Amino acid sequence: RPWEIYEELNSKYSFNQLQVDLLIRSEKVDRFHEYTEKLRLKGSLAYYLLIDLPRSKKRKGTEINDYIVDELAKGLSRKLIIPEQIDLLTEIFTKEPKLSIDEAAKKIAVTVLEGKALDRLIFQKLDPFDKNKMRSDEAYRSVVIPKIVGEVLKSVNHSIEGKAVMERIHALIC
Repeated sequence: RPWEIYEELNSKYSFNQLQVDLLIRSEKVDRFHEYTEKLRLKGSLAYYLLIDLPRSKKRKGTEINDYIVDELAKGLSRKLIIPEQIDLLTEIFTKEPKLSIDEAAKKIAVTVLEGKALDRLIFQKLDPFDKNKMRSDEAYRSVVIPKIVGEVLKSVNHSIEGKAVMERIHALIC
């Protein structure tokens, strides 16, 4: 019953009435449970895949089907992809809808940078900015660091989580 579903999803994931209604009306509650329980995705990520992603793509004139969403969920579950890569992979899937998540992930040519290679890239992106001002001025830092994170993520095709890049930048400049 809808009110029981609401109670469960609200208490477990802090979903509001509208979110639960959208899951119920689109008949995706069972898939939501599959994503969270079997695939071990976070509730917010499962909701994004099932509700927000198809709606936002439809507004932009792109239809994505259940197969694409399921493949994305599998890839996230297996840690083959990260959430930041969803948009890139959605574009690939809409052009070649019969690909598996493994094939689609190979097409984005993921370059995983770690350690000194990542630090070099960050320093390259930091170069145009005043590092001393970044250390002392929180307002400046709050504007510049997200720009640098975005540039680094573009350079590595979103193969690193933005949070990890931000933490690395803070460690390097502070």
